[in-house]
Amino acid sequence: MTPRVKSIEESFQRLEEILKKLESGELNLADSIALFEEGMQLSEKTGAQLQDLEKRVKTLVKESQSEYLEKDIEE
Repeated sequence: MTPRVKSIEESFQRLEEILKKLESGELNLADSIALFEEGMQLSEKTGAQLQDLEKRVKTLVKESQSEYLEKDIEE
């Protein structure tokens, strides 16, 4: 079974939880390392999601700008 892909908001929330647990100092070394590893993987996936969204926004802006330019030229 494939794990569910988290939304960016869910990913940030989980990263916050991980950070709080790591900063608490209450975890043993093995648990700290496991959480750190989870956080790094989640951070990498979230970063990739953000890059994809940034590309989409840039494409939408570029497309909308060219539409406005075309309309201005036609008028």
